[in-house]
Amino acid sequence: MFEEETEKILSDGKVKKEKVKKLIFPRYHQIDAVDKLLGNAKENGAGKRYLIQHSAGSGKSNSISWLAHQLVGLFDKNNENTVFDTVIVVTDRKVLDAQIRNNIKQFEQVKGL
Repeated sequence: MFEEETEKILSDGKVKKEKVKKLIFPRYHQIDAVDKLLGNAKENGAGKRYLIQHSAGSGKSNSISWLAHQLVGLFDKNNENTVFDTVIVVTDRKVLDAQIRNNIKQFEQVKGL
């Protein structure tokens, strides 16, 4: 569930900001990529390199957010140790950086996750 902030212009000309909750479901290509990456990381551990290619408007931010959120709590194939201590997301655009940061924060159930 994501909160999206919208602006509404009232009849008196004032701007009112509203937070609207939206439920977003991954599309097939997104869930497929995330599931395959999680499975490979669980099986082979950290230290591998991957490339996920998305076209414009295909949901890169959501794919990255879902993956980052799930990698934090991923356990190894024996379910004994977490695979990753830290997950760092690096972007090359300020707009994408802000969008992904906000998306990941929406998943936060425990403060500081």
